[in-house]
Amino acid sequence: STTWIGHPMMYIMLIALLVCMHLLSPSYVDAFRPLSLRRASCCRLNNLRVSPDSGDCLPLPRLSISQTERDIAALQEWTLSYGVDIPDVVSIASDAFEGWGVGLAKAAEEGTIVLSVPSSLVLSSAVLPDNLDEVTMEKAASILESAGVSQYLPEFRLMVKLLAECASGQSSLWQPWIASLPSSFTTSLYLDDVEKSHLSPYVLALVEFQETQFDAFSRAVSAISYSVPPLSVICNDGQREEELVRWAFSVVFTRSWRSQSGEEATIVPVGDMFNHQERGSVEVVEAPGSDCVRFVLMEDADAESELHLCYGPHSPANFLAVFGFVDESMTTVPSHIEIPNAKDDPKLTRLGCAERKRMVYKRDGRVSDTVLDAVLFVTLAGRQEEQEVFYEAVIAGDDSTRAAFHEKYALEVAISLRAHLEQVLDTYPDPSKVDLSAVDLSSHRLLPSVLRYNGIMREAYQKVRDRLEEKVQNERSKRLKKLSS
Repeated sequence: STTWIGHPMMYIMLIALLVCMHLLSPSYVDAFRPLSLRRASCCRLNNLRVSPDSGDCLPLPRLSISQTERDIAALQEWTLSYGVDIPDVVSIASDAFEGWGVGLAKAAEEGTIVLSVPSSLVLSSAVLPDNLDEVTMEKAASILESAGVSQYLPEFRLMVKLLAECASGQSSLWQPWIASLPSSFTTSLYLDDVEKSHLSPYVLALVEFQETQFDAFSRAVSAISYSVPPLSVICNDGQREEELVRWAFSVVFTRSWRSQSGEEATIVPVGDMFNHQERGSVEVVEAPGSDCVRFVLMEDADAESELHLCYGPHSPANFLAVFGFVDESMTTVPSHIEIPNAKDDPKLTRLGCAERKRMVYKRDGRVSDTVLDAVLFVTLAGRQEEQEVFYEAVIAGDDSTRAAFHEKYALEVAISLRAHLEQVLDTYPDPSKVDLSAVDLSSHRLLPSVLRYNGIMREAYQKVRDRLEEKVQNERSKRLKKLSS
């Protein structure tokens, strides 16, 4: 007799439930958690055109953003005046897309200090602008808390610091650095309604969350502006206030990171010019008691190599929404499967079901072992004895027993995942159906990036779906032969 556990529709309904729970889960917006630089796997990014270092500068002391060139020359003079050490082996250069990055002019060995920035130049959420005290800051904190974004208070404090320095104009110590920053970004806050209409629900959920953050930050700035004269000047002009707060918000969320304690958000001028890559070639060293922040080469590198930092865990949707990147070199895509109670169930946790970096599909169409194990474990829920044996085999590293279970239930798992992939594919609009010749791209400048992202994701999921379809057909043939023998 057949070894099917139930009707295939059962698996389709199960996967539909998992996808819905994934989108509604509060953990889905964890991609916006404060960044903490470490040697963790994140996104490898080669498209500098859509990096946080793209765009033009913010001229000072005028409180407006205009499309002029970024003043990198003034930044370099500033670094010399204030003790920023950029060795001769390092160069700060633009790329073909008018972005900026840090690279090597000469070959260098692992352990080489490629940048040293005095701690006095680091912008920190721990240092408030003059006239702004902690009592006043409590008013802002209450606004963030009511909006459900209180965990981002350090980023808010850093944004207030940046706005105050921006409004102070030439009197600000950081004026040359501010003048070197981009004036425009490609993050979700700059998407218009047409561009948003082409987003998948996975990205849209992040976009909506960032809009909630921005709205709360804007209201909080207005609430405390009376305490800081430079801020009161900004907040007396509604349109100018929204424009500058959006800009400062984008600077903070694309260029800052949390301290090791997680309580302080910081931006290291010049250090923020390192672009992102999955396997960072540079790490940040902040030794206790040191008077500077050092950026150290993690491996030998050739001349003309671009240097990179890893800015956070890999998430294509997160990098599109928060950083404005389209990651064309990703090796995996998220499975979008979230097992109910995965973080609370010890067995599901040990299987890796709660770890996004493990619940992935390979871009070449393969399914990760964690996804296969998770789906089979859930499939065996009605056969607890077998489920327990399978679980113990996975945890113990008993590959032969694990493989035997996967062979026995290969059809059930493939059917479930195929149904899931079909649903996921439906959530990504097909870019081939969009006639760009009929669209005014000067008014919708980010639409090509959104469509490119959708195309990359659809291609990856289609490869997985095609492999699963082949698997289903092969396994069905095996079952039929077995039944007829």
